[in-house]
Amino acid sequence: MDKLRAWRVIAMLLYRGSLFLSQFGSIFRVLLNLARNAIQAMSMSGEITVTANWGGAGVIIEFSDDGPVLLEKARAHLFEAFTGSARSGGTRLGLAIARELALTHGGYLTLLSSDTRGNVFRIDPPGQPQ
Repeated sequence: MDKLRAWRVIAMLLYRGSLFLSQFGSIFRVLLNLARNAIQAMSMSGEITVTANWGGAGVIIEFSDDGPVLLEKARAHLFEAFTGSARSGGTRLGLAIARELALTHGGYLTLLSSDTRGNVFRIDPPGQPQ
């Protein structure tokens, strides 16, 4: 995911009134941490997609990549720093920081799925019903 595409998603959310300006930086940092983690896990090529969907419950942001399946051991401690890293030398700080950023600002970050097609994370921005 390039920075321009992430900025466009966030700008669209701001325009539609789904995010407040004060939430802009934290959501962008969550997306960057997810992107950095995905890029490190993927081989030399791969695809990252960020989508935003609106519904009765508000806006939901989904971040998906076509990286490797997360092993059960890694999933058990996915958002904990320094535990359960799926790759050699990994600290799992990226996902821990991403979730902490979301929580600190009143949002949430979850793993929706991890299979042969890749991984999908859901970001519930601050102020959105869970």
